[in-house]
Amino acid sequence: MNACHSALSIALAATIGLASAGAHAQSSPNLIQNGSFEDNTYKASSGYCYGSACGLTGWTLSEIVNGGGVLIGAYSGAWGNPSSLSDAASMVNGDFVVGLQASSGSVSQTLDLSAGSYELSWADANRSNYGFDQSYRVSFNGAQLGSDFSTVLGAGWQSHTLSFTVAQGVTGALRFQGLTTTDGTSFIDNVSLVQTSAVPEPESLALALAGLVVVGQIARRRRAI
Repeated sequence: MNACHSALSIALAATIGLASAGAHAQSSPNLIQNGSFEDNTYKASSGYCYGSACGLTGWTLSEIVNGGGVLIGAYSGAWGNPSSLSDAASMVNGDFVVGLQASSGSVSQTLDLSAGSYELSWADANRSNYGFDQSYRVSFNGAQLGSDFSTVLGAGWQSHTLSFTVAQGVTGALRFQGLTTTDGTSFIDNVSLVQTSAVPEPESLALALAGLVVVGQIARRRRAI
């Protein structure tokens, strides 16, 4: 009898464990480090800098080559004061944004993602004082996520959300890449990535299936008694 109870406990633990993993995924924290770009060594909220000179924690900014990845102070007059654009109050988090200037502008972060479904969100805008419209692409591990995105010169801040699935655990770069060859710049801020559901690892799935088999066997034995 004790052996039966023990086997039943293991079986239930296995199936409950899978349910708990799904519930945990629903409440996952933001997997992006420094998603509002506030952690940097530049610190001048009215200025700007390019590439590695910015000391942007968790991210890699492309260097300046006919444009580039720019860390921009939210109050930078040279970039049209990103904090003054419409809806900035609700979408700009802190004193800095990132700019994707021309086709050489990019910002990326390396992530370790387990198998499952994910939701990515961020905000974008375009400078108001100079330049052109800009298009950019979002990708993870080299695969494009969604369609290309565009910002119009002088347009205010807007939010975006997209979902994607990782079939198996992988280490790859989440990248925002400018596409326009002219001097257009898209501002990016408030980047967030959460796991919305997890895919059980093969070992966990096998344990759960074995547990269900044990539950069935115990039930049959009890009916036979």
